[in-house]
Amino acid sequence: VTATNFGSSPPAGNPESAVSLGNNGYHYIHKATILDSNVSSTISAMISSLNVGSRVALYSTSSTPADVSAFAAGYGLAFPVGWANCPALATTTGSHPARTCYGQLIFFNLDWASYFDTETERQHVVCHEIAHTLGVRHTGETSCLNVGTVVPYLSSHDIAHLDATY
Repeated sequence: VTATNFGSSPPAGNPESAVSLGNNGYHYIHKATILDSNVSSTISAMISSLNVGSRVALYSTSSTPADVSAFAAGYGLAFPVGWANCPALATTTGSHPARTCYGQLIFFNLDWASYFDTETERQHVVCHEIAHTLGVRHTGETSCLNVGTVVPYLSSHDIAHLDATY
């Protein structure tokens, strides 16, 4: 699979965000602080139902540390709708574009209320950020990684990258 929208990327922006690979095919997501019950329910549902291919499994966990910790709160309109980050204290291996990160963080900015109005919109944003923690970058395809669409799933191309990597 030719990787044009796959692989880790160095941190950039404010807030600092990055795309990282998971450290293995078992991806445990901890809902740390979620200040909206609809977003919390959507995260749980997406962990259970998101098609990430045959070689990656998503799990919800109440334990920390986890592969990913999720936060949803109001961060102000100067910040994006959502972002993923591999913080300095996380465990990393390798180098870009194959850098893995254990202890990633994903944030959902509830101040962008219109992006969380419907279940499909919430699923799109949650899918988008979870996919970044697996190494999937933005794409022009019909996928939750296309910022110009509102779909709650990964493209077959995204899934092929996940199957080839994990």
